[in-house]
Amino acid sequence: MPKMHTKRKCIVCGKVKLLPRSAKYCSDKCRKNAQIKKRSTNRDERLKRKRENFKKRKLGIDNRYIMKPCANCGKVVKMYASGQTKYCDDCRPLTGKIYRSKNPGSRKKEYERNKSWYNEYSKKYYKINKDLINKKQHEYYENNRERIILKNREYTLEHYDEKIQCHRNYHKKNWEWMREKYKAKRDAYRKTKEFKLIMAVTRQNRRMNGWKKLTVDELKRIEQKNIKKFGELTCCYCKTPFRKLLHITKVIQIEHLTPLNRGGQHTVRNLDFACIYCNSYKGTMKKSEFLSSDRFKESVKTVRRKIKERNA
Repeated sequence: MPKMHTKRKCIVCGKVKLLPRSAKYCSDKCRKNAQIKKRSTNRDERLKRKRENFKKRKLGIDNRYIMKPCANCGKVVKMYASGQTKYCDDCRPLTGKIYRSKNPGSRKKEYERNKSWYNEYSKKYYKINKDLINKKQHEYYENNRERIILKNREYTLEHYDEKIQCHRNYHKKNWEWMREKYKAKRDAYRKTKEFKLIMAVTRQNRRMNGWKKLTVDELKRIEQKNIKKFGELTCCYCKTPFRKLLHITKVIQIEHLTPLNRGGQHTVRNLDFACIYCNSYKGTMKKSEFLSSDRFKESVKTVRRKIKERNA
């Protein structure tokens, strides 16, 4: 059997006696003295607490609650007296937003501290929910397409120089990889009609030193004029469509109908598209002179012969 009494010291008088395990005092006298002492020390605090409780009861609030202003909107509402709530019922769902607005750099600091963990977690999450994420992004873009396009345009206009510099730096670092990756795409684009027209403009602009340079909009106007006249993009002299000539010649040339050394101007009215054969045979002749000359007949013959050789 375990011992029920042990020699212990009394808290009040300090005498050592055989006392039960749970006992703190040696006698009833010592217990009463301890209670009196405790009451006298805490008397002021107890009276103050009683008065506060009485006031709260008068206002109709329990001891657990007090009337307190909300930390966000300032509305006075009933809250816990312990201070575990700061916000009213309307502001409580917005606690995260309120904290971020008051501490703007908190998210960034947290991300920098745990950057590697965040990156790993995002990769894993994307692998698991790839289809769902792409679907949501596509839906969001379709619903807010105009707003996103306007926002992107504004951003590019504001940060145009920075964007160009960023692209240049990236190209310098990865030019070998980019050349291999986009080789097939680049070769396919170089065979298109659009690329050949742009190259025609650049060649013409190089030739026209000191003259006003052509723009892509002006080139489109010349193209529309040609298509309106012939139905599709065609040489203005031999009237051969460029779709037949693109496989033979890699170039579409812009031609001055009246040459510059004969008083012609470098304008949309005086410009048109011509094949390389007609342009080389024409030389410094005007359009009317060239069409009535033997050179024109020779150029037409060469074009037709080349087309036959290609088709054969």
